[in-house]
Amino acid sequence: MRALPITLRRFQAPDGSARGLLLNARTYEPSRVGSLYEASLRRRCGSPNTLYQSLSSAQILLSWAQDVDFDIEDRLLSGMPLDLADIEGFSRWLEAHCCAGAKTLGRSGIKTYNAYLAGAQRMTTWFVDRFHDSSQSPLPRGVVLDALQKSAKRAWKAQRIKEVSD
Repeated sequence: MRALPITLRRFQAPDGSARGLLLNARTYEPSRVGSLYEASLRRRCGSPNTLYQSLSSAQILLSWAQDVDFDIEDRLLSGMPLDLADIEGFSRWLEAHCCAGAKTLGRSGIKTYNAYLAGAQRMTTWFVDRFHDSSQSPLPRGVVLDALQKSAKRAWKAQRIKEVSD
């Protein structure tokens, strides 16, 4: 995989906990959504490996957004999910990056691709759950969120690549 426009810096906090910081690789500016997501993950993840795996997926999603000049920070902070065209665009970008010059994805490439896709879906779901403003809807917030998440879930699932067996 080529160098990404978003970098993940791992470090140990003064309290000894594993932390991660998602930065613009050129300017070293931290990602707002990356920092919010990392803070939540740190509270929920018992394992540094789980934290870094989740942040690696966030790194990939944020790198795609920067590569295609998509303002993912505003989208996620508004609590709106990615739409089908965005998810399909991310999927194509991700597949090209996972192939790394090969014409097709091998078994390990498919697993990597699906893991990054699932991680990106979890991240976007987390932001919709926390930041979506359903106050203008006459429906209860849970109903609105459920409808948004079901639609997005179908779009993400459609992009997964089925693993082939030998």
